[in-house]
Formats: sequence, structure tokens, C-alpha cells
Amino acid sequence: MLGNDAVGAFQWLQNYSLGTGAAFDGVTTSLREGTLANRDITWEKSVNYNAGFDATFWKKMMNLKMDMFYRHTYDILETRIRSIPTTFGASLPDENYAEVNAKGFEIELSYNNTIGSGANQVSYFVSGNFGYATNELVAYDEAEGIRPHLSRLGLPIGAHNTLGLRAKDVLRTQADVDALPDGYTIYINRFGNMAPQVGLLDYEDIRGTYGVDDPDGRITLDDQEFLGKHVYPPMTYGMSLGASWKQLSFDVLLQGNGGHSAMLHANARRVQGRAEESTYAFWADRWRPSDPNGKYPAALRFGWPPTDFPASSLFFRNMTFLRLKAVNLSYNLPTDLTSRLKIGGLRIFYSGTNLGLIFDHIKDWGYDPEMNNIRAYPIMATHSLGLSLTL
Repeated sequence: MLGNDAVGAFQWLQNYSLGTGAAFDGVTTSLREGTLANRDITWEKSVNYNAGFDATFWKKMMNLKMDMFYRHTYDILETRIRSIPTTFGASLPDENYAEVNAKGFEIELSYNNTIGSGANQVSYFVSGNFGYATNELVAYDEAEGIRPHLSRLGLPIGAHNTLGLRAKDVLRTQADVDALPDGYTIYINRFGNMAPQVGLLDYEDIRGTYGVDDPDGRITLDDQEFLGKHVYPPMTYGMSLGASWKQLSFDVLLQGNGGHSAMLHANARRVQGRAEESTYAFWADRWRPSDPNGKYPAALRFGWPPTDFPASSLFFRNMTFLRLKAVNLSYNLPTDLTSRLKIGGLRIFYSGTNLGLIFDHIKDWGYDPEMNNIRAYPIMATHSLGLSLTL
């Protein structure tokens, strides 16, 4: 069991602050109550269970490692800002109420061997690893009477970032628009809705407003769903392999993670996100009168209020990837040659990192899934070539 008290100090003690008060021939000083005291505040607690298994097979040529864990964290300190009405007349302290369960495992399997003999002997190895870890909110502060589809209980931390509308298709023709119900409107952003028009993106009408669970002929934020569970990768995996023969050796590392998804940044969900930004290239495949089969909807007007397309399944992607993370290649000059050159040794080597993605699901968006943000500076590949001389 571990404890954690990494929150604001002295929350068990009532505090006050000085401010300006009423004016009686001059401004007086007032005494203002600060954050309410929580006399019962205590540590967050985490109970951890771990189990491991190590084994060696086939004359120590194969090794297996496995680790499993389960962690129950409770009395998590947070403020009840969601379930307490905004009319409450004081600042709230942290309270011990939230609970999170986490579990996972990691497995690594490696094999090494030597074949041949004498000058033709080759040594090689291969190793692979896979890990899975997830969590779920067991107890959490939520507004009273929250609609069931918005509850985060039972979901992993961060799942709320997957909330969005379920995109159907672009309204490609006037016939598509005419087929919609009378009074149909489509949510664009917090500034309002739009009447359907050719080129606009349409969504699934799942439920109505104010607790109505049946479709109401309008697309609103009440039609949002959790489009995914994980915004942090629950899976990590990798493979390394290498070999050496005579004076030549190499090794390769593959690495990746998966099982998570991400929503495209809001400024990328419209043509020309801001005046100082150019339009992202994938918007070239958008609806236009000359190209009604474009993948993305028509360009909306840039200005104020901004008309970015809302978070939806069209802009929500699987971020699983595998990267060629590193390659190392080296060659040592033979000893008979180094002795003639009267040197201790000479090694020529090449080293490369982040050499490219073997697979990913966002190639058309043109950014790196490991960065998880289209506006982030991309991971750079590096190449190094050198000599190591020993006298």
C-alpha cells in the first residue's frame, strides 16, 4: 500500500484572506472566507499486487519473462465541482472520494543462438515484447442527473476526449438535402446550427434534448457518443534483432504502441484554421461542385464566428503504429590489417534513429501518430556515420 498527498497543503485548516470592504469616509478592509476546511482529508491510497514469471528453455537459448499487476487506488483527492451547484457560496476543498482500478501485463520472449563454426560462425538474436495496461473509473464526481451516455464511470481516464458525433456522409446532392425532415438543422459549433445544404457533413440523429432518447430531427450535442475508450495507448510492443559475422555486426529495433485513438485538432477541422496557418493538404479531397465525391465536406467560411466542423467520427482515427526506431551497423577492420597499419583497431559504424513508420492509420493527415497532435513538430530521423580509431 502506498500513500500520496500531493495536493494543496493545510486544507484541514480554515483560512481567510484580506480584501477591500465597504466605504465609510474611505475604503475599509474586509475579511473574506477562503476555501472550506476539510477536517477529514487524508492520504490517497493505492494497493498494488504484482506477480512475475521468469523461465529459460533450450539450453539457455530462449528466455521468457512475464509480469502482471493489479492496482486499486481509492480515496483519490479531487474537488466536487461537478455535483455541487454553481450557486454554492464557497470554494471547495479536495475530498477523498474517487476510485480507479488498473491492471495489465507485460511479456518478453527472446532467443539467441550461434550457427556455423570457425571463421564462418554467425551469432544472432531476436527478442519481442508486448504489454497491455488499462484502467477504469470506479467512483468519480459527476453531475446529478447526468444523461447515461455521458457518464465516464467504467471508462478509462481520458475517455471524455473521444466524445463526438457519428458522421454519416457528406450531403452530396440537392436530393440528399431534400430527403431530410422539415426543420432539420446540423450542429456546427457553440455559436449555432446550420440548415442542411449541399456539401455539408451530416451526422446520426441518435437522441433528442432534455432527456428525450428518441431522434428529434436535429443534430445537437445531445447526439454525441464516446467514439472510443483509450486516448492513451493500452498496448506497447517492440522487436529487436541482430547478428554478427566475422567483423560485421548489425541490430534493428522496431517499436510501437496501439489500441488508442485521437480526435483531429479543432483548427485542422476547417480549411485554413487561422489566418497565419495554411490549409492542411488532406482538405484537397473535399466536396466541390467539380468533385462531389470528395472524402471531406465543403470548405466553410473562415472568419468570426469560426466555423470549424465539430468533433466527429470523420476526424477520429486509430493511432496504432509501428516504427523502425533504430538501425546500427558496424565493421571492425581485421587484426592482420590493423597490425600492418600499426593501430590498435578501427571501427566504421552507421547509426540511424526514427527511420520511418512501417504502418499507421493517418498517412492522409500527414503527421506522426507518436506525437498525437497534427500541430506538433514531427519526430526527426537522425543518421550518424563515423570512425572509431584505437591507437
